[in-house]
Amino acid sequence: MTWRLQIRGHVARELVLTYDDLLSRPSSVTRALLDCTGGWFTRQDWQGVHISTLLAEARVLDEARSLIVKSVTGYDRRFRLDDADRLLLALQVAGEPLSPVHGFPARLVAPGRRGYNWVKWVQSVEVSGDPPVLQPPLPLQ
Repeated sequence: MTWRLQIRGHVARELVLTYDDLLSRPSSVTRALLDCTGGWFTRQDWQGVHISTLLAEARVLDEARSLIVKSVTGYDRRFRLDDADRLLLALQVAGEPLSPVHGFPARLVAPGRRGYNWVKWVQSVEVSGDPPVLQPPLPLQ
């Protein structure tokens, strides 16, 4: 697989990680409700690496204020930097690897947020000096 995850922006050290790199990191399980705007919901156990763990490795710079999680499709969502502890980069759901329809190889799990914030097919996390309020409340993409 040639997929890579980039951690970049306002960090001291940019990271480029493979799927195997992520699998080798300590993982966490988060039980979260995915509430889709299409009218369905599911509560699942999602397993992966917390965004805060990756940001600690990259060493976030003092002027950082938000982070942008971006999909291979170009879709993105911006979050407060303080939310990084709650955001999980999921590699598995219900003990199984994600399927392509669920965002393989990596999907953002954003507990307490509507499904449109759960970015699928994540390719990058960009740490930004811009404030989190630059994110529209609903997707415009």
